[in-house]
Amino acid sequence: MRYQRVAFLIIILIALTVCGYGFWHYHGFFTDDTYISLRYCRNLLDGHGLVWNPGERVEGYSNFLFVVLVGLLGWLGIDLVLAAEIIGILSFAALLSYLVWRGRHTRTFELDDPAWLLPTVLVGTSYCMIIWSCGGLETVLFSFLVTVGVLTSLDAISGQPRTSVMAGLLLGLATLTRPDGGLFFVIAACFYLVHLIRRRENAGSRLIALLVPFLLIVGAHEIWRFSYYRELLPNTWYAKGVFSWTRLDMGFRYLIGFAITQPVLLPVLLLALIYRAIARNWNLELTYLLLCVVAFIAYVMSIGGDHMLAYRPLIAVIPLMAVIIAKALEPLLRGIRAIVVFSVIAVIVIAQIPFPGRGIQGAERPDGAAYCGEIVGKYISANWPAGSLVALNSAGATPYFAPNLQFLDMLGLNDKTIAHRDPTPMLLPYQIVPGHAKGDGQYVFNRRPDYIIAGPSNGSDIFHARTLSEYEITRIYEFRSRYRLKIVRLPVQQFSDYTSYTETKSGEMLFTYYERVR
Repeated sequence: MRYQRVAFLIIILIALTVCGYGFWHYHGFFTDDTYISLRYCRNLLDGHGLVWNPGERVEGYSNFLFVVLVGLLGWLGIDLVLAAEIIGILSFAALLSYLVWRGRHTRTFELDDPAWLLPTVLVGTSYCMIIWSCGGLETVLFSFLVTVGVLTSLDAISGQPRTSVMAGLLLGLATLTRPDGGLFFVIAACFYLVHLIRRRENAGSRLIALLVPFLLIVGAHEIWRFSYYRELLPNTWYAKGVFSWTRLDMGFRYLIGFAITQPVLLPVLLLALIYRAIARNWNLELTYLLLCVVAFIAYVMSIGGDHMLAYRPLIAVIPLMAVIIAKALEPLLRGIRAIVVFSVIAVIVIAQIPFPGRGIQGAERPDGAAYCGEIVGKYISANWPAGSLVALNSAGATPYFAPNLQFLDMLGLNDKTIAHRDPTPMLLPYQIVPGHAKGDGQYVFNRRPDYIIAGPSNGSDIFHARTLSEYEITRIYEFRSRYRLKIVRLPVQQFSDYTSYTETKSGEMLFTYYERVR
């Protein structure tokens, strides 16, 4: 009908406008943690291997496939920062293309009805997705592989056995992108087996078709990991600490923050599921997809969420949430009722422009650790002796921009000794932040670093310690006689947007560090 086609065009126009504004407003975002992966890529391209420090084999990254892809683009001559951004944006485009293709291919709705576009609209206008498309890391690549893998496994469960191999392959690639991807595979395999047994089908051969490609990919990577790093898990697994009730409470509050951040997908999801339950029209697809989303959200809560902007871990299930919403509301998404639903959705997504939400404030530019870390990295690279050992907390931009120096990661992400410290005393409130639980002051001191940068990337007084390594170092009697405090004023006018950061808005940045007395 004509009014449906007009609505179709209006919906596309609104979605493109919101998406375009999001990319324009947030394209400058880049996170400090990306530079950890990029340092591994640079050392690989320079012939040192997949290491953070030449000569030290530690797997301080948890995104193998992303690192390999960035390294491949770097080998082709593309700047590594640009390569990371390219992968994020291409993954976002591929995700939207897949959702459009799937919406039309499944023919759940008539093509003249805009309802089949609902998942694409919800994903394409989510500013959390857009921010992490530009911000580096493997976030959107992981989301893409999880989405396609889970939906492909759903096709296999629903009666398309030939897709089992593809589902196993995709979930294997997702697990290589982030180890968390293994959770989706376990859910798929268990659900797959139970469903096939109940239907009395040839469960064995179809389950094998799912298992074999996954095990080949993940198994081959695991063999390589153990032979190269002598570990069965990434070093980051050990460095991020263990479960605690305090961390679970922190994760719950993290989830609440996501729920009230536009486009409020979690409340919309709950309302859609309540509607479908009241309509007594539940089905297998909703059960499976909801199980994947709930299990992953529970996992994110158990680790305490994340310290980065824009709810990075939950990006993985935003597309699945959008698909569930569309499937749950399917009886409503026809004719004039679809226009009403989309009008509500349009109001929600447009509201992101004036009311972006506290969780994404500050995402218009690189995070402070990345910005200040670049300034510090370039300074120490030019002014400190090559090969000096530098102990620090911010393991991203500073080490990346100082490739001629060696670094000691006092939080343990890139250090086996600190990461494997067990038990780790919990002495400071900041230790509950994911990725900041570990430390070992005596070990750091015994390594005799030439320089120590305490606190944030531009340094601070170590006696105002927030991390465990710093706290324990200040309790070592010899520290005061072995190290002296130094403060340098670095001009920053040559760096763009310096007035946007508290540390640099005066035109200078105070760089605080400790130098070992020789």
